[in-house]
Amino acid sequence: GNMNVLKGDVIALDTTCSYIRSSKRTVATIGLDNVVIVDTDDSLLVAAKGKIQDVKKIAEIINSKTH
Repeated sequence: GNMNVLKGDVIALDTTCSYIRSSKRTVATIGLDNVVIVDTDDSLLVAAKGKIQDVKKIAEIINSKTH
């Protein structure tokens, strides 16, 4: 199989080993491997799986922009 985890309205064409979650709109991917995509009401995260540990850094940057 393609070893994807897909949650919500997701179309993953030629996409493997990825986690993709959408809360409202359709998320479509083509030809991706080892990515994490999380689409929420107010933000979109697209990251290589190997860099997901840096999510905390992104959260800090976002928080500093909104406060």
